[in-house]
Amino acid sequence: VYLHSIANSSDMREMIHIQVGHRGNQIGYKFWEFLGREHNIDMNGASLPNDNPVDLELRQERANVYYNETKAGKYIPRSVLVDLDPKFLVEGPLSKIIPKCNIHFAKGGCDSNWARGHYTDGAELVDTILDCIRREVECCDSLQGMQIPHSLGGGTGAGLGTLILSKVREEYPDRCMLTFSVLPYSNAGDSVVSPYNAILAMHQLVENTDISLLIDNEALLKHSYGFKKGNYSNIDSLVASVMSGLTSCYRFSSPLNLNLNKLGLKMVPFPRLHFFTSAIAPNIYESKSNLTQTSVAELTQQMFVPEYSLTSCDPCKGKYFATATLYQGCISIKEIADQLRCLKPAVKFAKGCSLNVTTSLCNIPQKDQEICATYVNNSSAIRSSISRLCKDFDKLFSRKAFLHPYLQEGMDEMEFQE
Repeated sequence: VYLHSIANSSDMREMIHIQVGHRGNQIGYKFWEFLGREHNIDMNGASLPNDNPVDLELRQERANVYYNETKAGKYIPRSVLVDLDPKFLVEGPLSKIIPKCNIHFAKGGCDSNWARGHYTDGAELVDTILDCIRREVECCDSLQGMQIPHSLGGGTGAGLGTLILSKVREEYPDRCMLTFSVLPYSNAGDSVVSPYNAILAMHQLVENTDISLLIDNEALLKHSYGFKKGNYSNIDSLVASVMSGLTSCYRFSSPLNLNLNKLGLKMVPFPRLHFFTSAIAPNIYESKSNLTQTSVAELTQQMFVPEYSLTSCDPCKGKYFATATLYQGCISIKEIADQLRCLKPAVKFAKGCSLNVTTSLCNIPQKDQEICATYVNNSSAIRSSISRLCKDFDKLFSRKAFLHPYLQEGMDEMEFQE
């Protein structure tokens, strides 16, 4: 028996997308590309022609989760664009469709300085950004939450991004906060002070988010082909693919639906343990060169394989608190249940979290795929990625290296010691 989704408008709850920093805006653009293809909407907000009216209705019945529909029938992304450097926002492709009041920038960048984004230049801009977010909230019938793609290695994404998070959390404490946070990696051309920025930002993420997907450049480089320093197009698509897969569980209706609150409830055993690893199968670049059809069994087996993880840690070296399998495509519920039943005995769950596996399924696959899956894991293995950042932080701070730019922006040395 294959799924045939039935619309249920009462389950449709809106999300507000806030993309922060240069990297966050590049990822955000790729994310809207993915959503446009899945919902049959082009980058100008127009509905694309579809010979199958039933398929078109299925794709667009919940488009309002992420889009505002105008009276003229155009779909405008419910997005707020933020960057202290105006170049990408002014010249970028989204500037043609996003209202100008939703685009916020300053005169220059942060020079990879977390303090400048969090305390000085970013603080001057944050009130205007919050006014914009309030307008978007007022236009929503039932706001589910907000999501922020950003980099933890830069000044704007890490500094201003976490400042926005803290202000939004203070104003909307009962709404789910989701971040897609990219961890720095020196071989990817990240700044020498990126460990400072990342650890300072992580301190804020612990307190002000409900779900944080940690995706690092080290793992992304292993998946991406033809990467050149300064050109993040391929690896940004990988991040956007995870974002698309995770959000599919509430963007489309099906018998195995999840919303963001239910996902957090099932995946987070304690409030501070909300940092997840993720994986996608098949790899969107490998699948283009390998035309053999992927089976549900293969997708499920790849869930716990380190090579498919987008975080540089081995899930097998930790214990699971929870895991979520989010399938897309024309797949049998029975087939998924059979595969997960066979897989569960091989997975090491923490004591008290036995067999905590959440499953979602929607009929619409990602672009260029017939069937695909996104996996989100809450595992103690994430500590290896965070420990690596802490060691890099300690190496710099033990010598007080590159500390003066932060102190000049008003920070106190005690903040680094904390």
